[in-house]
Amino acid sequence: MINKNIPGDIIRWISSFLRNRKVTILSGGEAISRTISNGLPQGDVLSPTLFNVYTAELHEINVGGVILVQYADDFVIIVKGKTLMELEIKSNMFLRDFQMNAVRLNLKINPDKTKLMLLKATNEKLNISIGGTQIENVNSYQYLGIQLDKLGRYRGHLRNLELRLKERLDMLKVISQIKYGGHPETMKLLFRALVRSLVDYGSITHANAAKSNRSRIDVVMNQCWRKITGCTRTTPKNTLCALAGEFPLNIRSQYLACREIARYAANGSIVMNQLIALDPTTSTDNLTFCEKTYLEHREIFSAIVPMEKIEITHNILSALDIQTCLGDFRPTKKDTDPRILKQMVICLQHNKYQRRRPIYTDASKSSHSCGIGVYCPTTKRKISLKLRRTTCIMTAEIYAISVALEFIASEHIMLSVIYTDSLSACIMLENAAHRTERNTVLHNIIHLMCRFGVTLQWIPSHISIQGNDIADELAKAGTSSEHYLENKIFLKDAFNIFAEYQNSNCNHWYQEYAKEKGKHFFAIQPLFLETPWYKGKHLKNKQVRTLNRIMAGHNYSKYWLAKMKIIDDARCDTCQENETAEHIILYCPNYLQIRKNYTFENKYASLTELLQTNDIEVFKEVTNFLTEIKAEI
Repeated sequence: MINKNIPGDIIRWISSFLRNRKVTILSGGEAISRTISNGLPQGDVLSPTLFNVYTAELHEINVGGVILVQYADDFVIIVKGKTLMELEIKSNMFLRDFQMNAVRLNLKINPDKTKLMLLKATNEKLNISIGGTQIENVNSYQYLGIQLDKLGRYRGHLRNLELRLKERLDMLKVISQIKYGGHPETMKLLFRALVRSLVDYGSITHANAAKSNRSRIDVVMNQCWRKITGCTRTTPKNTLCALAGEFPLNIRSQYLACREIARYAANGSIVMNQLIALDPTTSTDNLTFCEKTYLEHREIFSAIVPMEKIEITHNILSALDIQTCLGDFRPTKKDTDPRILKQMVICLQHNKYQRRRPIYTDASKSSHSCGIGVYCPTTKRKISLKLRRTTCIMTAEIYAISVALEFIASEHIMLSVIYTDSLSACIMLENAAHRTERNTVLHNIIHLMCRFGVTLQWIPSHISIQGNDIADELAKAGTSSEHYLENKIFLKDAFNIFAEYQNSNCNHWYQEYAKEKGKHFFAIQPLFLETPWYKGKHLKNKQVRTLNRIMAGHNYSKYWLAKMKIIDDARCDTCQENETAEHIILYCPNYLQIRKNYTFENKYASLTELLQTNDIEVFKEVTNFLTEIKAEI
């Protein structure tokens, strides 16, 4: 740590933390205590970082074509070579130096736990050893929870994943029961915690697997969605997804890959450098899932604002002045009269900021564009610009502040105050000032604020402050302006764009799928919605599950039980018509007198028309009617 110029106070604190640690073991009712000073505390949040610092010199071993990858105490050595002999020479040379350095660090390599995998479709084996012990050649190996195989098919990983998912599916089955178990909203939370989280982990990697192997996971996911919604086995996949509010596996995998690559772009990781070096003309057959995703959306990835490592100094923190309150108060517009808010702002202007030059900023967003406005009352300078790339409103507000600071810098204005009505932008800048990594736009704003002594003051919007109203008009005009600000997008904006792509892709799939299957529910809900229809509605679990089956058109009526070969006769005992859900609820004469007690009687031509109303009171009546006639559908 001394060699890495880590401050002495931190070194002394860590040294004190690691020395003379007391360990107590309870055995047979007897407590055995020992004082230790070796190793790192197991499970401590600092331990992985300290181990990385301790073993940093292992990464200084320089052998051409060899890369050392480390995650805590798990090491992977990647060796490139054109022949088996070249691989053996490079590997043995690196391992010799690696072992020597490890011994100097009092670390012992366990040859029995070390495995070797040749990434080539061959049965040939490599002769590589550690300290005279030959390393075992294997065809697959689990690293950080992913089962890697020599051919990159991930068959073993997906089979293991399938088994783990089935164990968690059993938990959902216990809670959901057969027809009327847990409420779908609760079941969805459990599904996301127990099942989806498991599938999401490493999806950017196992998305490379063959479709036949991935389909095994699809089958388990479909079973989970049936347990969430209470639907039958015959329910089409698009209907299940829409009722559960869950995206299909392939669409969600692409979304997660986009988010991961966006993080690579923001952080400037080595993976991003490899992706940038890709030849766009390369055949997709020779590309990984990650590489295909990058090439498909590379314009978005290249537009993401990069992060910078910053050294935080006391001078910067003391010079930065961001005010998120009006004096000592942060009033809310909901609970405070606008006239009082206006007076509070005017009081600040005429007292605290009377010697500072005021500048107002604002941003506006239309359906397809963002505009920013900057207004300086002293010079009557007005700036109205359209952002080249559409962002969220908070990012646009940040860019408005940035443009105002560029104006201040060009005019060499000292001691000014920027008024913004974006509290989130102020908080974002305030948080960024205390971080060792921040994006370049935020860093530039903080730098200019400190250099020119600028105060950033939040004020409520739409309280008839003239300067703020003018900036608002300039921002609205900016959405249709022909003058552009060449801007990049923040990481959050990239996530939003990819979320929109996910919704768009899912809706396209949903509609195409409905041409063959799931037409019944598609007629009720023609668009896929991530928020299912029952979210936040005051309905009991039995009501929601019953309505889900009715909407899906696949239920436990005699008609569907016969189609599933559970019973032989699909006809109604009274009128000999096919006993569908629609027949029972709207037409069957056997329940005519009971049906007259409900408002839906003779009001709807079909069950689809009734369900299209999305009227919760009518839905409750339908389920109450079914309960009264003791119909289990």
